[in-house]
Amino acid sequence: MPVQREPDDTTARTFLVVSARGREVHPAEARRRFDEVVTRHPGHRLAHEHMLQYLCRKWSGSHEQMFEFAREAFAKAPTR
Repeated sequence: MPVQREPDDTTARTFLVVSARGREVHPAEARRRFDEVVTRHPGHRLAHEHMLQYLCRKWSGSHEQMFEFAREAFAKAPTR
């Protein structure tokens, strides 16, 4: 598995976030996958986009979860 060979590879880890939605993994596992990416690259845009999609009501979440995640990500984003 690529993430085992190169644990700091955020691209491989991001695709685990993508697959979380398609495979309908448990929300805790999806969040763990996302956290593994942002631990290495806090502003990883693609990982944030896919986690946001995972949290949409049409997939595995709700509007409340989606907006809570977006607000949390915004609050942690660096200011310019």
